[in-house]
Amino acid sequence: MKLLLIALNREMHPYPVQPIGLAYIAETTRRAGHEVVFLDMNLCSDPLEFLEQTVADFAPDVIGFCLRNIDNCAFPNLEFYLPWAKEVVTRCRNISPAKLVIGGSGFAVMPKEILAYLDLGVGVLGEGERSFLALLETWRGNGASPLDRIAGLALREGAIYRETPPEWLAFGKQDFFPARDLLDLSSYLRGGSLTAVQTKRGCPFRCTYCTYPMIEGRTLRMRSSAHVAQELEHLQQAYGVEEIFFTDNVFNNPVRHALEICQEIVRRGIKISWTGFFNPALMTEELADWAVRSGCVGIEFGTEGGTTTSLRALRKGFGIKTLIRSHHIAQSAGLNVCHYLIVGCPGETLSTVREGLDLIASLQPTAVIVSTGIRIYPRTGIAKVAKSEGYDTKNLLIPQFYFPPAMREDPGGMITAISKEYPRFRFEGFHSRPTLKLLEALRRRGHRGPTWQLQSLLGELKDPTQGQTKK
Repeated sequence: MKLLLIALNREMHPYPVQPIGLAYIAETTRRAGHEVVFLDMNLCSDPLEFLEQTVADFAPDVIGFCLRNIDNCAFPNLEFYLPWAKEVVTRCRNISPAKLVIGGSGFAVMPKEILAYLDLGVGVLGEGERSFLALLETWRGNGASPLDRIAGLALREGAIYRETPPEWLAFGKQDFFPARDLLDLSSYLRGGSLTAVQTKRGCPFRCTYCTYPMIEGRTLRMRSSAHVAQELEHLQQAYGVEEIFFTDNVFNNPVRHALEICQEIVRRGIKISWTGFFNPALMTEELADWAVRSGCVGIEFGTEGGTTTSLRALRKGFGIKTLIRSHHIAQSAGLNVCHYLIVGCPGETLSTVREGLDLIASLQPTAVIVSTGIRIYPRTGIAKVAKSEGYDTKNLLIPQFYFPPAMREDPGGMITAISKEYPRFRFEGFHSRPTLKLLEALRRRGHRGPTWQLQSLLGELKDPTQGQTKK
C-alpha cells in the first residue's frame, strides 16, 4: 500500500525534535513492502501547501498522523496543539479518499477524546510496529483479523468507543534502525537538534504525574548494548552526528543496562557526546565514571521535588539524602547537571516551595528548569488527587493544572514573585524563551548540546529580534 506518514509536531522549543517514533514506523512498514512517503511538518515553511502537493502527487492509500504532544504543559503560557492537528486532518479528509489513522505519544494519553476531537475512527495505541502493520493488512484485504482483534487499537464509530490492549513486545527485537534517511537530518542538526537514540521502552515507576506507562507500558524492553553502539557508529558514518540524546524515559534504569552501553561505546572507540534523562535513585559512582569515559557531557535529573513533602506526594521513590548524594556523584565526575522541578505538588505551601528551591540552589547545578503546576492527565495519580479536591476532571483534553490549596488562589502571581528570588532558575511559562534566532547565533559560534547547557552563554548575546547586537 502507499502510505503517507505525517509528523504533526511544529514546536521548535527548546530545539526541533526529530520524529524518531514515526521513523521507526516508516522503517517497519517499508520493510513489509509498503511504499512510504514521510512528511515532517516541523521543517515545512508552508506545511499545508506542501501537504496538498504531496497528496496530489503521491495519491496515498493510507495517511497516518503522529501526534507527539497535546500541549506544551507550560502554565500559564499554554499552547494547545490539537487545533493544528484538526486542521491537517480535515484538509486531508477534504482532498483525499485515503484511510486515516493516528498514533503517537500524545494520542496514547487520551485516545478516546482525541479521536472524537479530530473526528477519526482508528488510532494506534502504544508501540505501532506490530499494530500498524496488522491494521494495514486488514485494510489491504489479506484475510487478516477484524480490527477489534488487533492488539493496540482505539476504535470509534459514532458514540461507540472500544480499545484493544497493546502488546508491549516489539521494541528491542528488531535488527534495524529508524528510517532517518527519510528525515532532513542536516536541517535538524543546523537547528541545534540532538539526534535521539532510544535504548529501551517501558517505565515501571509510578510517579503521580507521569504518562509514560500509558505511552510505553510498564514492562522494560531493552536493546542490546551492541545494537545501540552500532546505531551510534551508523549515525557518525552516514550523517556525521557528533552529539546524541538518549531519549529513554530514564536512561539509568536499570543501572546495569546503562553501564553496558557506556562500556560498549568505550570498547568500540566511539567518540560522541551525549546526554540523557537520569533517575537520582539509580546514580552510582561506577556509572558516572563510565558515562564520562563514553562521552557523556551532562545529565538531566528527573528530580521534581526538593522536599520530603513534594517527593512523597509525587511518589518519586527516593529521598533528600539520595538526591544530594546523586547530585554530588555526577558533579564530582565532571558532569554538567540539570535538575527538573515541579512547583505546586499536593501538600505544598509557599514555605515548602522555597525550601525545595533553596536546597537545589545550594547544590549549584548547571541549570534548573521549573514547571509550575501539574498538568492533569487521566489515569494518573494526580488526576485522582485533583478529583478528590474538587477539580472537574471530566474533560482533561482541555488543559488543566493542579495546584495545592495553599497556592490555588493566585498561582501565577505567587510563581512570578518566587521566580524573581531565583534568577538562575528557568521557570517554564514565566520566563521568556530564548528566541530561535538567538539560539542559532549560539550554534553558529560552535556551541552544541541541550539548550540548558547553553544557559550561561545566553547572556553573552542579545536578542537579534530586538534590534540589538552581540556584545
